[in-house]
Amino acid sequence: MNRHLTFAWLGLVVAATGCEQKPPPVVVAKPIEQPKDDGELKPPAKPVASDPAARKLLDEVLAAHTGGQPGKLAAFKECSFTRKGQQEFNGGRLTATWKRDFIWPDRYRIRLDTGDGSGVKLTQTFALRGADSWAQAGDDPNPKAKTPPENVPVIRSQFFEDALTLLFPFADAAAVVAPAGDDKDAVSGKELALLDVWPATGGHARLAIDKKTKLLYRLTYLGREAVPVEPLTKELTFLDYKELHGVKLAARMRVDTRAKSLGEWTELSVEMTKPDAKVFDGP
Repeated sequence: MNRHLTFAWLGLVVAATGCEQKPPPVVVAKPIEQPKDDGELKPPAKPVASDPAARKLLDEVLAAHTGGQPGKLAAFKECSFTRKGQQEFNGGRLTATWKRDFIWPDRYRIRLDTGDGSGVKLTQTFALRGADSWAQAGDDPNPKAKTPPENVPVIRSQFFEDALTLLFPFADAAAVVAPAGDDKDAVSGKELALLDVWPATGGHARLAIDKKTKLLYRLTYLGREAVPVEPLTKELTFLDYKELHGVKLAARMRVDTRAKSLGEWTELSVEMTKPDAKVFDGP
Protein backbone atom coordinates (compact mmCIF):
# COMPACT_ATOMS: atom_id res chain seq x y z
CA MET A 1 0.00 0.00 0.00
CA ASN A 2 1.44 3.38 -0.95
CA ARG A 3 1.80 6.07 1.63
CA HIS A 4 0.88 9.58 0.57
CA LEU A 5 1.87 12.94 2.02
CA THR A 6 0.32 16.06 0.53
CA PHE A 7 2.15 19.39 0.64
CA ALA A 8 0.64 22.85 -0.01
CA TRP A 9 3.04 25.63 -1.04
CA LEU A 10 2.52 29.39 -0.90
CA GLY A 11 4.02 31.31 -3.78
CA LEU A 12 6.44 34.20 -3.46
CA VAL A 13 4.77 37.61 -3.55
CA VAL A 14 6.93 40.66 -4.24
CA ALA A 15 5.58 44.22 -3.98
CA ALA A 16 7.77 46.64 -5.98
CA THR A 17 6.19 49.98 -4.96
CA GLY A 18 9.42 51.70 -4.05
CA CYS A 19 13.11 51.14 -3.84
CA GLU A 20 13.07 51.48 -0.09
CA GLN A 21 10.68 48.60 0.37
CA LYS A 22 12.05 45.16 1.04
CA PRO A 23 10.26 42.17 -0.44
CA PRO A 24 8.36 40.17 2.12
CA PRO A 25 9.95 36.92 3.21
CA VAL A 26 9.16 33.67 1.47
CA VAL A 27 6.49 31.84 3.43
CA VAL A 28 6.23 28.08 3.10
CA ALA A 29 3.11 26.44 4.38
CA LYS A 30 3.33 23.58 6.80
CA PRO A 31 2.47 20.14 5.40
CA ILE A 32 -1.24 19.41 5.47
CA GLU A 33 -1.83 16.84 8.16
CA GLN A 34 -2.97 13.53 6.77
CA PRO A 35 -4.35 10.53 8.66
CA LYS A 36 -1.51 8.16 9.42
CA ASP A 37 -1.42 5.23 6.99
CA ASP A 38 0.39 2.32 8.61
CA GLY A 39 -0.07 0.11 5.57
CA GLU A 40 -2.20 -2.45 7.38
CA LEU A 41 -5.50 -3.85 6.12
CA LYS A 42 -8.49 -1.88 7.36
CA PRO A 43 -11.63 -4.02 7.02
CA PRO A 44 -14.71 -2.01 6.06
CA ALA A 45 -17.88 -2.01 8.12
CA LYS A 46 -19.71 -5.30 7.80
CA PRO A 47 -22.88 -4.89 5.74
CA VAL A 48 -26.20 -6.24 6.94
CA ALA A 49 -26.52 -8.61 3.98
CA SER A 50 -24.44 -9.88 1.07
CA ASP A 51 -24.23 -8.00 -2.19
CA PRO A 52 -25.90 -10.30 -4.77
CA ALA A 53 -23.20 -9.86 -7.43
CA ALA A 54 -20.44 -10.45 -4.88
CA ARG A 55 -22.15 -13.58 -3.58
CA LYS A 56 -22.51 -14.83 -7.16
CA LEU A 57 -18.78 -14.35 -7.77
CA LEU A 58 -17.91 -16.16 -4.54
CA ASP A 59 -20.14 -19.06 -5.59
CA GLU A 60 -18.25 -19.18 -8.90
CA VAL A 61 -14.97 -19.34 -6.98
CA LEU A 62 -16.21 -22.23 -4.85
CA ALA A 63 -17.41 -24.03 -7.99
CA ALA A 64 -14.00 -23.56 -9.63
CA HIS A 65 -12.26 -25.10 -6.62
CA THR A 66 -14.66 -28.03 -6.21
CA GLY A 67 -15.66 -28.97 -9.74
CA GLY A 68 -19.08 -27.46 -9.18
CA GLN A 69 -19.67 -29.33 -5.90
CA PRO A 70 -19.05 -26.86 -3.04
CA GLY A 71 -20.66 -29.32 -0.62
CA LYS A 72 -17.35 -31.22 -0.66
CA LEU A 73 -15.80 -28.47 1.47
CA ALA A 74 -17.81 -29.40 4.58
CA ALA A 75 -15.67 -32.52 5.08
CA PHE A 76 -12.59 -30.36 5.68
CA LYS A 77 -14.06 -29.07 8.95
CA GLU A 78 -12.86 -32.31 10.55
CA CYS A 79 -9.51 -33.43 9.21
CA SER A 80 -5.75 -33.45 9.72
CA PHE A 81 -3.40 -31.77 7.31
CA THR A 82 0.32 -31.09 7.01
CA ARG A 83 2.27 -28.36 5.28
CA LYS A 84 6.01 -28.50 4.62
CA GLY A 85 8.27 -25.67 3.54
CA GLN A 86 10.54 -22.98 4.92
CA GLN A 87 10.14 -20.28 7.55
CA GLU A 88 11.99 -16.97 7.61
CA PHE A 89 13.91 -16.08 10.77
CA ASN A 90 16.46 -13.38 11.51
CA GLY A 91 19.24 -15.89 10.90
CA GLY A 92 17.80 -17.10 7.59
CA ARG A 93 15.41 -19.79 6.41
CA LEU A 94 14.67 -22.92 8.40
CA THR A 95 12.90 -26.05 7.22
CA ALA A 96 9.44 -26.46 8.72
CA THR A 97 6.73 -29.11 8.98
CA TRP A 98 3.44 -28.05 10.57
CA LYS A 99 0.73 -30.63 11.24
CA ARG A 100 -2.79 -29.54 12.20
CA ASP A 101 -5.59 -31.57 13.74
CA PHE A 102 -8.84 -29.84 13.10
CA ILE A 103 -12.40 -29.94 14.37
CA TRP A 104 -13.95 -26.61 13.48
CA PRO A 105 -14.75 -24.32 15.22
CA ASP A 106 -13.54 -25.16 18.73
CA ARG A 107 -10.80 -27.83 18.62
CA TYR A 108 -7.39 -27.30 17.12
CA ARG A 109 -3.92 -28.74 17.56
CA ILE A 110 -0.81 -27.64 15.68
CA ARG A 111 2.59 -29.31 15.93
CA LEU A 112 5.56 -27.30 14.66
CA ASP A 113 8.78 -29.10 13.72
CA THR A 114 11.52 -26.68 12.71
CA GLY A 115 15.12 -27.46 11.76
CA ASP A 116 18.25 -25.91 10.30
CA GLY A 117 19.16 -28.81 8.01
CA SER A 118 21.91 -30.14 10.29
CA GLY A 119 19.70 -32.59 12.14
CA VAL A 120 18.87 -30.23 15.01
CA LYS A 121 15.09 -29.96 15.38
CA LEU A 122 12.80 -27.90 17.60
CA THR A 123 9.33 -29.29 18.29
CA GLN A 124 6.47 -27.27 19.76
CA THR A 125 2.77 -28.10 20.03
CA PHE A 126 -0.14 -25.77 20.74
CA ALA A 127 -3.80 -26.63 21.10
CA LEU A 128 -7.25 -25.23 21.70
CA ARG A 129 -10.20 -27.06 23.19
CA GLY A 130 -13.06 -24.63 23.55
CA ALA A 131 -11.92 -21.88 25.92
CA ASP A 132 -8.90 -23.90 27.11
CA SER A 133 -5.45 -23.78 25.53
CA TRP A 134 -2.19 -25.59 26.22
CA ALA A 135 1.35 -25.81 24.91
CA GLN A 136 4.11 -28.41 24.97
CA ALA A 137 7.81 -28.22 24.14
CA GLY A 138 9.14 -31.40 22.57
CA ASP A 139 7.33 -34.71 22.98
CA ASP A 140 6.21 -36.90 25.85
CA PRO A 141 7.28 -37.17 28.62
CA ASN A 142 7.58 -33.37 28.52
CA PRO A 143 4.51 -32.02 30.32
CA LYS A 144 1.81 -29.90 28.76
CA ALA A 145 1.22 -26.50 30.31
CA LYS A 146 -1.57 -23.97 30.21
CA THR A 147 -0.96 -21.38 27.52
CA PRO A 148 -0.34 -17.86 28.89
CA PRO A 149 -3.40 -15.70 28.13
CA GLU A 150 -1.44 -13.31 25.90
CA ASN A 151 -0.47 -16.21 23.60
CA VAL A 152 -3.98 -17.53 23.03
CA PRO A 153 -4.98 -14.93 20.39
CA VAL A 154 -1.97 -15.98 18.29
CA ILE A 155 -3.13 -19.61 18.29
CA ARG A 156 -6.71 -18.64 17.51
CA SER A 157 -5.49 -16.46 14.66
CA GLN A 158 -3.57 -19.39 13.15
CA PHE A 159 -6.65 -21.59 13.54
CA PHE A 160 -8.67 -19.00 11.58
CA GLU A 161 -5.99 -18.75 8.89
CA ASP A 162 -5.83 -22.51 8.45
CA ALA A 163 -9.61 -22.69 8.09
CA LEU A 164 -9.52 -20.04 5.37
CA THR A 165 -6.92 -21.98 3.38
CA LEU A 166 -9.27 -24.99 3.40
CA LEU A 167 -11.99 -22.70 1.94
CA PHE A 168 -14.98 -24.12 3.85
CA PRO A 169 -15.80 -20.87 5.76
CA PHE A 170 -16.61 -19.26 2.40
CA ALA A 171 -19.16 -21.96 1.53
CA ASP A 172 -21.39 -21.12 4.50
CA ALA A 173 -24.57 -19.46 3.22
CA ALA A 174 -24.49 -17.21 6.31
CA ALA A 175 -21.17 -15.64 5.28
CA VAL A 176 -21.56 -11.99 4.26
CA VAL A 177 -19.89 -10.88 1.01
CA ALA A 178 -19.22 -7.44 -0.47
CA PRO A 179 -17.32 -6.21 -3.54
CA ALA A 180 -13.93 -4.62 -2.86
CA GLY A 181 -12.89 -3.43 -6.33
CA ASP A 182 -10.29 -4.76 -8.75
CA ASP A 183 -6.53 -5.17 -8.73
CA LYS A 184 -3.66 -6.36 -10.90
CA ASP A 185 -0.86 -8.42 -9.41
CA ALA A 186 2.45 -6.67 -10.10
CA VAL A 187 4.43 -9.92 -10.32
CA SER A 188 2.16 -12.34 -12.20
CA GLY A 189 0.15 -9.76 -14.13
CA LYS A 190 -3.08 -11.50 -13.13
CA GLU A 191 -6.25 -9.43 -13.30
CA LEU A 192 -7.94 -9.80 -9.94
CA ALA A 193 -11.42 -9.22 -8.55
CA LEU A 194 -11.53 -8.39 -4.83
CA LEU A 195 -14.16 -9.50 -2.33
CA ASP A 196 -14.57 -8.75 1.36
CA VAL A 197 -15.94 -11.78 3.22
CA TRP A 198 -17.13 -12.07 6.83
CA PRO A 199 -17.42 -15.80 7.74
CA ALA A 200 -20.40 -16.79 9.85
CA THR A 201 -18.16 -17.72 12.80
CA GLY A 202 -16.52 -14.27 12.87
CA GLY A 203 -13.52 -12.48 11.42
CA HIS A 204 -12.90 -10.95 8.01
CA ALA A 205 -10.85 -11.77 4.94
CA ARG A 206 -10.20 -10.05 1.62
CA LEU A 207 -10.07 -12.39 -1.36
CA ALA A 208 -8.24 -11.63 -4.60
CA ILE A 209 -9.66 -13.84 -7.35
CA ASP A 210 -8.08 -14.60 -10.71
CA LYS A 211 -10.68 -13.26 -13.14
CA LYS A 212 -9.70 -15.79 -15.80
CA THR A 213 -9.80 -19.02 -13.78
CA LYS A 214 -12.01 -17.91 -10.85
CA LEU A 215 -9.44 -19.51 -8.50
CA LEU A 216 -8.38 -17.76 -5.32
CA TYR A 217 -4.99 -16.12 -5.84
CA ARG A 218 -4.45 -14.12 -2.66
CA LEU A 219 -6.03 -14.08 0.78
CA THR A 220 -5.49 -11.16 3.16
CA TYR A 221 -6.60 -10.82 6.76
CA LEU A 222 -5.60 -9.26 10.08
CA GLY A 223 -3.64 -11.88 11.99
CA ARG A 224 -1.07 -12.16 14.75
CA GLU A 225 2.48 -13.43 14.60
CA ALA A 226 4.18 -12.82 17.94
CA VAL A 227 3.46 -11.77 21.49
CA PRO A 228 2.78 -9.06 22.45
CA VAL A 229 1.62 -7.58 19.17
CA GLU A 230 -1.26 -5.69 17.67
CA PRO A 231 -3.07 -7.31 14.74
CA LEU A 232 -1.04 -7.11 11.53
CA THR A 233 -1.84 -7.78 7.92
CA LYS A 234 -1.01 -11.26 6.64
CA GLU A 235 -1.07 -12.04 2.93
CA LEU A 236 -1.26 -15.61 1.67
CA THR A 237 -0.49 -15.93 -2.03
CA PHE A 238 -1.57 -19.20 -3.64
CA LEU A 239 1.13 -20.05 -6.17
CA ASP A 240 0.14 -23.59 -7.13
CA TYR A 241 -2.83 -25.87 -6.53
CA LYS A 242 -3.18 -29.56 -5.82
CA GLU A 243 -6.42 -31.49 -6.06
CA LEU A 244 -7.06 -33.31 -2.80
CA HIS A 245 -10.28 -35.23 -2.15
CA GLY A 246 -11.90 -33.50 -5.12
CA VAL A 247 -10.94 -29.96 -4.10
CA LYS A 248 -8.23 -27.68 -5.47
CA LEU A 249 -6.24 -26.44 -2.47
CA ALA A 250 -3.11 -24.30 -2.32
CA ALA A 251 -0.14 -26.68 -2.25
CA ARG A 252 2.47 -23.94 -2.71
CA MET A 253 1.74 -20.82 -0.74
CA ARG A 254 3.78 -17.75 0.16
CA VAL A 255 3.07 -15.99 3.46
CA ASP A 256 3.99 -12.34 4.06
CA THR A 257 3.24 -9.41 6.30
CA ARG A 258 3.36 -5.86 4.95
CA ALA A 259 6.91 -5.59 6.34
CA LYS A 260 8.54 -8.94 5.59
CA SER A 261 8.32 -12.47 4.27
CA LEU A 262 7.35 -15.17 6.76
CA GLY A 263 8.18 -18.09 4.48
CA GLU A 264 6.78 -20.39 1.85
CA TRP A 265 4.91 -23.69 2.05
CA THR A 266 5.69 -26.08 -0.81
CA GLU A 267 3.93 -29.36 0.10
CA LEU A 268 0.43 -30.17 1.34
CA SER A 269 -1.19 -33.43 2.43
CA VAL A 270 -4.65 -33.97 3.94
CA GLU A 271 -6.12 -36.86 5.92
CA MET A 272 -9.91 -36.80 5.92
CA THR A 273 -10.29 -39.01 9.01
CA LYS A 274 -11.79 -37.13 11.96
CA PRO A 275 -9.01 -36.61 14.56
CA ASP A 276 -9.17 -38.54 17.81
CA ALA A 277 -10.69 -36.19 20.41
CA LYS A 278 -7.92 -37.16 22.87
CA VAL A 279 -5.28 -35.24 20.90
CA PHE A 280 -6.89 -32.00 22.06
CA ASP A 281 -6.82 -32.95 25.76
CA GLY A 282 -4.53 -30.77 27.84
CA PRO A 283 -3.38 -30.53 31.42
